[in-house]
Amino acid sequence: MNADNLIPLDRRTKDEQRKIQSMGGVASGIARRRRKALSEALGVYLSLPVQDKRALGRLVKAGVDAEDADTQMLVVAALVQRAIDGDVRAVRLIFDIVGTSDEKAADVPADDPITEALKEEFGEDAF
Repeated sequence: MNADNLIPLDRRTKDEQRKIQSMGGVASGIARRRRKALSEALGVYLSLPVQDKRALGRLVKAGVDAEDADTQMLVVAALVQRAIDGDVRAVRLIFDIVGTSDEKAADVPADDPITEALKEEFGEDAF
C-alpha cells in the first residue's frame, strides 16, 4: 500500500486533486458504459424465444400466448412460481417490480387475512 493514498484530498494541491478527480471520472465512465452494455445484452437475451419445448408448454398451459413466450416471460413465470411456493424474497421482488413500496406494505397489519392464510399454509416462520 502506498502512503500517498492516505493523504486526504483537502490536504493535496489543486493539481493533485484535479488529477485524482479526473481519474475517478474516467473510471466512472468506463463502469457506466460497461453496465449499459451488460444491460443491453441482457435485454437482447431476455427477448429471445423460449427454446425448451417443455418450458414453452408450461407457459402456454399457464395462459401465455405462444408468441409472447420469450425468456423474460419464462423468468417471470419462475419468479411467480417461487412466490407461490412460499419464497418471501420472491414475493418482495415481485412487489418491487410492480411498484408496491415497503411503506404501503408496512401499513398493512401483520394479522391481515392473507398473511394469516399464508402462515397457516407455509408455517409461522415463513413470513
